[in-house]
Amino acid sequence: MGNIIPLESRKRQEIEDLANSMLETFASEYRTVYGCQVFTSHEESDEYMFPFALKFSPWERLDYPIKKGYLTKQGVIRKTWRRRFFVVQPNYLIDYYENEEAYEKGLKPKGTINPCGYRTVSNLEDELTKRRKKLAAMLGVAHQDSPEKFPKHIFGVVHEKLRSYFIHADSDEEKLEWVEMFRLCCACVKGFNIVDPICQTTFNKAISKTLTAYANPEYHNYRGPEEK
Repeated sequence: MGNIIPLESRKRQEIEDLANSMLETFASEYRTVYGCQVFTSHEESDEYMFPFALKFSPWERLDYPIKKGYLTKQGVIRKTWRRRFFVVQPNYLIDYYENEEAYEKGLKPKGTINPCGYRTVSNLEDELTKRRKKLAAMLGVAHQDSPEKFPKHIFGVVHEKLRSYFIHADSDEEKLEWVEMFRLCCACVKGFNIVDPICQTTFNKAISKTLTAYANPEYHNYRGPEEK
């Protein structure tokens, strides 16, 4: 350690400023490229999950799903309630199809829920009331009850930062079964073994644009680390 020559304070500050500037550029490029990648990679529909679906699983599924059946979920954009056929896969991801026939034909699901980091709450109204009170306290305003009325037998699959799913079953008995199943999925799913091509492509393009902006000819066409 005694052979290391300390940097001058001015030089060290220049390096820190350059690093901070590059990080800001990368963050800006990442946000821009990510939005473009999402809209060019997925068709917009009522079931569209932007910007919540950051991870997608391949359509080739294992056999013998853990559980399947009809549930009704609320859309993310139009907030309409639509009946979907849910299939819990052996890797604890939950696909939902337009109907059972679409699933039996092997069609692409309308969407996939990756429950990593989620919680399943059986009393959704209490959960939302707690969130509204917390937000009101942060903003320093009075809490007001929500006028929204939910269907019977409803439960939630909620996340602190990502999209939350509002789902209702046909009966209290079915609700209890599905709540326990979703809780099992939330506890057992492995969130980091699912490759997300959108984030991978976005990262590589943002790095390339950042390095290009700083005129480093060695990295103009960065394509990510080489696989070992």
